[in-house]
Amino acid sequence: MKLKLSRTTLWIVTIAILVTLLVSAGIIYARQQARHGELSEDLAQAQQDFDRYTQEKADLQDRLSQAQAELLLQKGQFPGSTEALEIQQDLLAAADFGQVTITSLSFSTPSAVASGGQTYQVYSVGLTVAGEMEALFNFIEILGGWFPSAAIGSVTLTTFTEGGEASMTLPLSIYTLGG
Repeated sequence: MKLKLSRTTLWIVTIAILVTLLVSAGIIYARQQARHGELSEDLAQAQQDFDRYTQEKADLQDRLSQAQAELLLQKGQFPGSTEALEIQQDLLAAADFGQVTITSLSFSTPSAVASGGQTYQVYSVGLTVAGEMEALFNFIEILGGWFPSAAIGSVTLTTFTEGGEASMTLPLSIYTLGG
């Protein structure tokens, strides 16, 4: 059985199919345009985020560099080894024992010195103490007993006429085994 359609019906069916295809294509195109718009907005937001994060990264790297420079500076002022801390504590104890007051104490980072096949760490210490004249001279003797490996540089003594107090600046080089 063969179905025979008139020419007008064929045209109507063909036009209906074409209209359906055109409407479908239009809907698909509209959806693609909407998706393209969304993707464009997402891309613009991602670019803004990227620019912001790039700037934040640069700022954080600058802050890190500054912090590392500050850390190096602080390490120079405050040696981090336990040995340096022990030396500082011993200096304070020696001052207390010698009845003088430490008014200034500074450390440099230790430097390595080789002598006789042995490597030593040398701590350079700037030390200023105050007290009675006799106590200051006794303090030098006390340092010799507490730090037998220390070398005292040129001592500066300042006397005050009132109260019999004086001040003394001692540059020390304290040698320890290590390194």
